[in-house]
Amino acid sequence: MRQGGLARLSGTLGQRVGVVAALWVAGSLGVALVTLWWQAQQLGGIGGINDVLLLPALGFALVSFTLRIARFHLFLVALGARVPFGASVRAQFAGFSLSMTPGKVGELYKCYLIEQRTGVPTARTAPILLFEKGMDALAFSILAVATAAILPNIAGSINVAARSLAAVGIVLILGVLMLRAARPDQLTAWLMRVVGRNRRGRRVVELFRLTLAGGADLLKPAILGGNMALSLVARTCDGLTLTLAAAALGVNIPALAGIFVLNSSGALGGASMLPGGVGVVEASMSVLLAGFGASTSAALAAALVARFLSFWLWVAIGLVVLVRTGIASDGARVS
Repeated sequence: MRQGGLARLSGTLGQRVGVVAALWVAGSLGVALVTLWWQAQQLGGIGGINDVLLLPALGFALVSFTLRIARFHLFLVALGARVPFGASVRAQFAGFSLSMTPGKVGELYKCYLIEQRTGVPTARTAPILLFEKGMDALAFSILAVATAAILPNIAGSINVAARSLAAVGIVLILGVLMLRAARPDQLTAWLMRVVGRNRRGRRVVELFRLTLAGGADLLKPAILGGNMALSLVARTCDGLTLTLAAAALGVNIPALAGIFVLNSSGALGGASMLPGGVGVVEASMSVLLAGFGASTSAALAAALVARFLSFWLWVAIGLVVLVRTGIASDGARVS
């Protein structure tokens, strides 16, 4: 009886999360599609886009997202959450759709889905999100600096990118040092004395212990190096997606310029902490593309098309997966 009640409670939680998140994401997706359609009309309609170039652009976007799924899966394996790759794919899609939540905190839902499948606590896998965001920020900054150093006539931009790289690097180094210096047993014992006098306090202490231990277990050179390489390749592919999307609208820029624009904009969007970096990424892409000679309308249209291929498309697919996993009758279980 008790197990049945817990199952119903889990199902109710999954349904509520699925419904609320689906409405939020669907609304955001609708606004993005309307904006893209309106901007295309300013350039003569959707028919004015060279769809032949959009196919390889979509291919690069697919490679990028697949590499990020692989990164998530490898992190899970490192923490002992051994799930089929297909389950990691579904969890990543569902979580990605919730990147539209403030601060992207909704992405924790993918860790909850993995817990339903494997029993590995969400608190233990939650540090994966911080590692993913840190690697993305580092990849954005590294690629922006590297391409700015090669491209001519953007000396001012390389200074901005270099400062971003330095700031991200300092934060990540401090975080790694603090995590390495932390002693989980001592910290847990101290917290237990402070807040562990009741059941709720002991639960908080246990969650903290699991989170700290999970983060510490990910601090291995092979794991960090391999997944950082995946991040760099993924964000390079996103830059090539932008290059081809711009070409489809008649904006011809070098591949290095596309990589620079995408990653500079991504760094700014991440720093904004806005859901999905919406608004900041598109605006910065447009300004940078205009700096490479694109008209204002063409630059904005290219930015919107690139964002649709590299972001909104996967949000839309994730919304479908989210509804299936969150509103399914058996709760949030990834099968």
